[in-house]
Order: sequence, then structure tokens, then C-alpha cells
Amino acid sequence: MNYINNFRAYAILTIILVHVSGIIRDDVGSIYIILESIVKNGTFQFVIIAGFLFSASSSDFKYAPYLRNKFTSVVLPYIFISIPAILLDVLKIKTHHAWVDMDWLYSLPIWQEVLYFYVTGSHLGPLWFVPMIVIFYLASPFFNAIKNRLDLLLLAFVIAGILGAFLGRPTFDQNSLQAFVYFMPAFLLGQIFYLKKELFTRQGRWCFLITLAGWPGLIATQYGQDIDGLPGVDLLFLVIFNTGAMGIFYRYLNGWNRWVDLFARISFYLFFAHGYLVGALREIYGRALDHGMSPWVFVIFGFAVTVLGCLAGYVVVKMLLGRRSRIFIGA
Repeated sequence: MNYINNFRAYAILTIILVHVSGIIRDDVGSIYIILESIVKNGTFQFVIIAGFLFSASSSDFKYAPYLRNKFTSVVLPYIFISIPAILLDVLKIKTHHAWVDMDWLYSLPIWQEVLYFYVTGSHLGPLWFVPMIVIFYLASPFFNAIKNRLDLLLLAFVIAGILGAFLGRPTFDQNSLQAFVYFMPAFLLGQIFYLKKELFTRQGRWCFLITLAGWPGLIATQYGQDIDGLPGVDLLFLVIFNTGAMGIFYRYLNGWNRWVDLFARISFYLFFAHGYLVGALREIYGRALDHGMSPWVFVIFGFAVTVLGCLAGYVVVKMLLGRRSRIFIGA
């Protein structure tokens, strides 16, 4: 299933790209909105792949061993990789936050501050994803029970889609439970794709048209053109766009490449680690502009630095820890 591996590599790289490009958002206007409409659905794709791989690998599903595996491969690395970011906040080296009331947080005992960060993932931008995906792990018996029943998958998909459309994606991804509801259609769509592969394997060249059909809606919702009362209406366009994207990867991007395979295999590590480098880039962006660097040149530079920096960190940790690195960095 090289197409799934390649899709996963593409998803993690677009997640990194959208976080780097988000630094220049206020300086480039409409062009950024168009770019963001293409690359900002990397998290949605990541969850689609999670649903697909869950169905593919759960033929002998047992809840306790499954949770132990996820604790070792996801939760433990999250705990270790979070330590520097949490120290920056707890030691008041970093005292500002996009949505957390830091004065309130600092009024709590330190152990409660630390627990708050771990439960919300608010200590480092991308890490909100981990508390949310843990809810999927806890709910895995439900997804396992319906994985071979297309009728139940479709029913759950429709219900989850309606709930997600009404609730929308939480602002700043600050509510893990709301994020779980919003992204549940993506997980279920991945399961549906696994059960009915012809949904993307038989698209032929129509895959491009299907993908393009979802793009205008993504642009419109990026511009804030939501339907009143349906802040999550973008889910409809994300489903259309990524149904076509699955077809593209199956038909045209199904080969094996050493580097693409590497990005796919260490995708969770890249998700964990890239926030540190993006945070550093955010701090130097103003000085780069002062020295005449174009915002778009900064994005290209920042993306390369982030990817190469993460790879260098992976190599160093792998050399030092060998197989034990999986516990510390998830790869």
C-alpha cells in the first residue's frame, strides 16, 4: 500500500508547511488563503490515514494490547518531547499564549500547571493533536465493532458529519473533545475507504476533477464564508477533496521512494518535534524582514530548516538510543 504511505508523508509535510507559512499570514493576504486551502487539511488527511490503517491492522484487535502499544508509541514520546516546552512555560521563560490565560494558570500549583499542559497539548502548537487522538484510541472498540459493516460506517459517518458541521473545529484547537467530534468523519472515512477501496481505485482520471470540485469550497471557508449555524461546513469540501486525493495517490503516486518512505515512517516524530523549530522561526521572522528577506523566501527557508532540523534530530537520537528511541521520540 505505497499510496497510503506516500499520502501519509504528504500529509505530514503539508502540516509542517502550513505551520511555517502561518508565520507570514498577516503579510501576504489573499495568496496565503489560496495556499492554505490546499495544505491546511493535512491534519484531516492524517486522521483519514489513521482510520484506514486501524481497519487494516485490527483483524485480531484486543483492547488492552492496543492501548499498551499506543501508550508506548504515542503517549510516552508525547510526555518526553513535551518537557522542554512545558519548562519554558512553568519557569516563565515564555509568558504569552494565544488562548490560555497565563495569569490564571500561574495561580495554580505547579503540578496542576504541568497536568493542564499535558491534558490540553497547549504547551506547543501542534501537540493539541495528541490529547485528541488519544480519545480515538480510547474509543477504538466502537470503531472496531463497525469496521466491517458498511451500513453502520455510513450511518456513523453521516451522524458524525452533521455533529461536526454544527460544532465546527475548535478555535486554536483548544478543546480536545470538540476536535474529536470534528475529526471523527475523517477517521470513519478512512475506514470506509479501506472497506470499499473502489471508491478511490476506480476513479481513473476523474480523480483530478473530484479533487478540484472540493477546492473552491475550501477556499471559500478559508475566507470565512461559512453557512450561518454550520461552522464546520468545510467538512463537506474536505471529504470531496480528499476522496479525489486518495484516487490521485492510488493512480499516480503509488511507487516507493526511500525519502518519502522515511517521512511516512517517522511522521509522528515530525508531528511532535517540528513545533519547536517553527516557534524559533516565528521569533526570528521580524528580523528576517528587517534584513530584506521576502516572506515567501522565508517560508521556503523555514520549511527546509524545519524538515532538515527534524531529520538531524532524528538521526542523532537514533544513534544514541537505537531501538529505544521509539519510546522517547515516537520513531
